[in-house]
Amino acid sequence: MRGFFRPALLAVLLLAALSFACGGGSSADGPTPAPSFTPGAGTYEKGDCPFAVPLGEHAECGKLTVPEHRSDLNSPKIVLPVAVFKSHSKEPLADPIIYLEGGPGGHTIEDIPNLFHYLAEPFLDQRDFVFFDQRGAGLAEPALDCPQMGTFDHTTLITDMTDAEYTAGFVAAVQACRDALVAAGADPGLATSSESGSDVEDLRLVLGVQQWNLYGISYGTRLALTIMRDYPAGVRSVILDSTYPPDVDLFSEAPDDLDRSLDKLFADCAVDSHCLNSYPGLEGKFTSLIGDLAANPRTLDISKEAKTPGATFVLTDDLFLGWLYGAFYSASALGQLPQLIWETANGDYDYAKSIAAGQLTDDTPSDVSWGMYLSIECAEEAPFGSRDRVALELNRFPQIKSVFRGMGTDTYDACAVWNVPPASAVENNVVESDIPTLVLSGDYDPITPPGWGRAVANSLENSFYYELPGVGHGVIISEPCGEVLAHNFLTDPKTDPMSSCIYTLSHPVFY
Repeated sequence: MRGFFRPALLAVLLLAALSFACGGGSSADGPTPAPSFTPGAGTYEKGDCPFAVPLGEHAECGKLTVPEHRSDLNSPKIVLPVAVFKSHSKEPLADPIIYLEGGPGGHTIEDIPNLFHYLAEPFLDQRDFVFFDQRGAGLAEPALDCPQMGTFDHTTLITDMTDAEYTAGFVAAVQACRDALVAAGADPGLATSSESGSDVEDLRLVLGVQQWNLYGISYGTRLALTIMRDYPAGVRSVILDSTYPPDVDLFSEAPDDLDRSLDKLFADCAVDSHCLNSYPGLEGKFTSLIGDLAANPRTLDISKEAKTPGATFVLTDDLFLGWLYGAFYSASALGQLPQLIWETANGDYDYAKSIAAGQLTDDTPSDVSWGMYLSIECAEEAPFGSRDRVALELNRFPQIKSVFRGMGTDTYDACAVWNVPPASAVENNVVESDIPTLVLSGDYDPITPPGWGRAVANSLENSFYYELPGVGHGVIISEPCGEVLAHNFLTDPKTDPMSSCIYTLSHPVFY
C-alpha cells in the first residue's frame, strides 16, 4: 500500500497516488534556488513508544520538536514522534535506514504494528531502522486530520451523485475541515516538502547519525528527492520505490496512467491460456459493464454481507472503477480483477457486494491525514498545472473519467478553499544528484507509472532502475525480488544490485 487510494476521494496518490491547487506557474525561466533552512533548529526528547513494540524487538522512541516555519524560528512548534528500531546485529552498521511514508499524509507511528514486519524487519539484520510521522500527519502535533472527508467518502457509497453534487459535497467537506483546523489553532499550510526535508535533517543531527539511507515509497520518494536536493551531505544512498517526481503533472497524467494499467490487464489476460479460456473477450465485457453502470446504477441490498438489516449501496461506474484502481496497487489483488469484471458484467453481484459491505462496515480510523495531503498538493502540484489541461485529458478517456471525481478539475475548487501559498518554482524542477540511488517500479502501478521512475533514474548520475512485472504500487513490500534488490543495493550502493530473481517474474497469476 503506502500510496493512498480511496475510490471516492481520488483526491489521491500518491496515492497512491494525489494533489490539488489553484493557479498557473512553471519553471520555464530556470531553476529557483532551493530554500535554505538552517539545520539544527530541532530538539529531541526520548520517551515511551505510543504503540505495541513487536515481540523480541528493541525500539527507542522520542519526539522531535521543530519550528512550524524555519523562516521564523519563533513560530509555533511542531512535535513529530519518532521510533528507532535497533538492529539485531551485535555490531550494526553506522548508517541506519529512515523510512519516508507515502500519501502525502500517511500515518506511520501508530501503524507500526502493521508496517514493521514488511518494512523494517527485513533490514534489521545489519542496520537500525527509523520511523517517524511527517509534519501534519498521524500522531504529529498538530495533525491535519479531516474526518469530514471520510464522512463524505462514506456518503458516496450509498448515494448516486451527479458530478455537480459530488463537487459541491467534496468542496464542502474540505471547507469544513479547514474551518475546524483553523478554529483549533492549526495552520493549514504548515506541511511542505521542503520543511519536511529539514525535519529529516534535524532528526539526523539530533540522533547523531553521520549519514543514513533514505527509503521512500510513493510520496515518500518525492520527499527523498527533496532531501537529496537540499541536504545531500547526510545521505549515503536512496531507495525510491514507486516514484512520484516533483516535475510531473499528476492530475493531467492520471487518466492516461489508469488507461495504461487497464490495457496491460487485458493484454496479459489474453496471453494467459487460463485467463483467456475463463474470461474470453474480457475487454469487451469491461466496456459494456462500465457503460451499463453509467447509464443504470444498481442499488443492491447487502444486508446479509454487511450483517446490517436494510443496508444497501449504489453500484456506479465510478465506484466500480475505483475498486479496479485500488486493486492495481496490490500484486495480490491483480489476479482477481478478471473474475470481478466478468462476474459483475454477467449480473453476478456477490463479489461486488462483499467489497461494498467491507467498505461500509469498516470503522477503523483513517490512516491518512487528508489535510496534510491537501497542504502538500495544493502548494506543490496544482499550481504548476491547469484546470483546462486536466479537463482536456479527462475528455480523452470518457469511459474512465468518472473515477477521477475529486482528483480532476475538482482539485482546483478544493484548493481555492484550502488556500495555501503556492510553492517556489524549484518544487516543480527535476532533481539532479550523484547520490547512489535504486529506483523501483511495478509495471501495473496506476498512480506512479514506470515512466516516472525511468525519467528520475535518467536524471540521477549514479542510479539503477528496475521495473518488476506483475507488480503494482510498492515494489519491495509486494514482491520478494524487490526486497532482494534493495538488500543487494544497500550492501554496495555503487554496484548494480542485479539479481536473477527478476527473470522469474511475469504477469499476475489470474484466478
